[in-house]
Amino acid sequence: MVCERCRGRRTVAPYPMEFDRMAAICFLALVVSFLQVADAKLSDYTDICRSKDPNLNECLKKSAQKMFGYMKTGIKELKMPVMDPYVAPELEMGTGADGPMSLKFTLFNATHTGFSKSKVKRVEANPAKYSFEYTLYIPKFEVVADYDILGKLIMMPVHGQGIVNTTLYDLETKWKVRGEPEVFEGKTYFKTTKLEQEILGVKKVVFNFGNLFNGNKEMSDMFNKLINDNWEEMFKQLKSSMEKNSAALMMKLAKKSQHVVPYSEVFPDLFEGTPEGKAY
Repeated sequence: MVCERCRGRRTVAPYPMEFDRMAAICFLALVVSFLQVADAKLSDYTDICRSKDPNLNECLKKSAQKMFGYMKTGIKELKMPVMDPYVAPELEMGTGADGPMSLKFTLFNATHTGFSKSKVKRVEANPAKYSFEYTLYIPKFEVVADYDILGKLIMMPVHGQGIVNTTLYDLETKWKVRGEPEVFEGKTYFKTTKLEQEILGVKKVVFNFGNLFNGNKEMSDMFNKLINDNWEEMFKQLKSSMEKNSAALMMKLAKKSQHVVPYSEVFPDLFEGTPEGKAY
């Protein structure tokens, strides 16, 4: 059963109606770095890269790094909203159904913080093949949300509704974006066909579930101590859910951004000699 507080909060939109479009722009700028030549003003905020530059990966790395810095403040001139924190209305999480740990919970209005502190470690890009990979390091990534939980831990039945705080320290993750060309109204766009996140490693994860067992503090403290003493196993069980949820969120933004900026304007040197080719 969904708690009444969670149910009420689920109906409140965390951002204005135009957020989806602005978030789509952020997807392009931050994940694929496609917006770097879409607007002359953007050159005031990040580097300009060319697809045939032998140092393209390093250029995209610097470009993306600068854009991550603006996630905390946004860029008003480019209609880029604040993306740190970012709120996801509802997420499903869970461990395996078998074994000593079997937990399933739903997060409502999950507030993610830490994106703006990301360090871009590596970029592997092949614009001609519509392929991009970004490896990121985030010193501290935190998710705070309302939750419903049900399941078991060892032989202990677990249930509760309240607020959960999950903090990941020294998180390293890789984003893989694959696409294909799509012609729309006479222009070529990047159509995202595959988007994956792979969590490469984390130094430590701290969980804090509030109001477990109908507010029984002693049992709540015991549960939190148990999962934090065994955080590596807990994280191992949740890793797949985390990766799938993140990829699904970003794919949603990718689809909304599909016809925002023509690929032929982002990497014009790929289209030289064609009707779409432009001089920059």
